[in-house]
Amino acid sequence: LVKANVTLEASSISKEGISTKKRPRNSLRNSLSTLASEIAPDFRPKLQLLSHKNAPASKKKRIVNIKSTTAAEATRIKSSPKSMGFLHGQFKASDLFRWSTMDTGIIKNFKPFAIPVTVSNVGRISGYLAMSHVASSALGTMDMAAHQIVFSFFCCLYPLVDALSHTAQSFVPTIFEKQASAGRTKALKQMYNNFFKAGAIFGLSILGLVMCIPFLSRFFTTDLSVIGKVRGAIPGLMTFFSVGGLMCVGEGMLLGQKDLKFLGRMYGAYFFIVPSIMLRLKKRSLLGIQDVGIGDMWGLFSIYQCVRVAIWHIRLRLLQRRIAKDTAGLSAESRS
Repeated sequence: LVKANVTLEASSISKEGISTKKRPRNSLRNSLSTLASEIAPDFRPKLQLLSHKNAPASKKKRIVNIKSTTAAEATRIKSSPKSMGFLHGQFKASDLFRWSTMDTGIIKNFKPFAIPVTVSNVGRISGYLAMSHVASSALGTMDMAAHQIVFSFFCCLYPLVDALSHTAQSFVPTIFEKQASAGRTKALKQMYNNFFKAGAIFGLSILGLVMCIPFLSRFFTTDLSVIGKVRGAIPGLMTFFSVGGLMCVGEGMLLGQKDLKFLGRMYGAYFFIVPSIMLRLKKRSLLGIQDVGIGDMWGLFSIYQCVRVAIWHIRLRLLQRRIAKDTAGLSAESRS
């Protein structure tokens, strides 16, 4: 009897052990199947294969189907095009320097823009280079340090008004490229008036930021003499930015109307005029004729800005009159 009881207890324990061992496996299988139903379908076959790894022989056929599905999926992924190699075998770095590989049609389309745009960009930066040269070669260390601070603020503030130029270049061509009509002429005139107002508002609003430069310069230097030199450049900066919005508006509208030859010629002239004036200022400083500081430099640069504004807007007025005259001629011909 004792033997029988021991045997019965051992058999019950073994059955319970088997059942407890099966429970985690069943729970794991259920959790995997639940997870597979919630995630992307591309990963379901892999999880189903994992959950049926120790499946009985009755489910072998189903596992084979899953394996074939995963193999087909892997083949599809391997055969799909890769984004990093779509130019493989079609382009080499040496092709950039071969004239025979260039499309002559595209070159002809860009040829009218190459020289004017290049000259405009070079002429635009010539004034900044001349000012930095004069500050570093003819002025003292205090003026040079003050010029560095002022130019840093200038580079931070100028993009605020330069955005008007990019905006004008985006909006003007949509109207300018339309067929000549009275509505087109009126729309161009209205757009010019709106951009003129926006340029004036931007210029006046930036004056408040320019007036904060002497206070903010304390975060760049603790030398009171350098801060005093920075204050000397504020009048020139205020003049420059007060008309800066109008300058960017005028330049952007001229670019939008594709008046590139005029801009290229003007900036080609500025490339020689502005540096020559700055170098003359340097000569007067080295000869002791004039006590030159960064205030004088930025004052001359603001005069150059005012000249640009006047020329750009005079040119725009002339273009508007020309467009109105052409439109009136076309309307007269259509009536006759």
